[in-house]
Amino acid sequence: MKIILLSILSFLYLEGNAQKTPATNKPVSATKDWLQYKDSVQHFSFPYPSDWTIRVAAPTEKSKIFVRSPSEGEEDIFIENLNGMIRPIGDNTIPGKELQTSIKKALASKFKDFVLIKEKFLNWNGVQAYQIEYTGTQVSGTEETPVWIVQLVANKNKNLYTLTYVSHKNGPIDFYNKALKIMQSFTLP
Repeated sequence: MKIILLSILSFLYLEGNAQKTPATNKPVSATKDWLQYKDSVQHFSFPYPSDWTIRVAAPTEKSKIFVRSPSEGEEDIFIENLNGMIRPIGDNTIPGKELQTSIKKALASKFKDFVLIKEKFLNWNGVQAYQIEYTGTQVSGTEETPVWIVQLVANKNKNLYTLTYVSHKNGPIDFYNKALKIMQSFTLP
């Protein structure tokens, strides 16, 4: 259980920080200009905006895929990103409520100023998934970065799938909405 929780928390791929415009809700733009990514090894796929970049992880990295937002200019020192992680768990599936409790406890101890925004269980790719959205402060040495994170976690085919969107706490709502659209459209084998 501890290994799985550490795996869930190890996905964070922070690349700096920056002040962005405050978040306000607006609909996701049309996906007609989006591209489709298909992984030939893990057999997952998802659409993504054509101005976002994809980096497939090296075998030594914990995450399998990194999807990065475009730069917002010279002042942009925090790149919003969505990371996908797949961990084999064999027959050790974790019941939803137990997973929910364990994740929240681990996050509260990992992030300074952890605040739960919302959480829910949903059907995702034919299985029950847990989605959690929260803010907190990521501390690395003397640097503190306020972050907004959305995670989607599910057990399927003896794997634990974790999708994580990381943004500066005041990051652009358009990137947030696009990341949610990617997460919802992510197709598992």
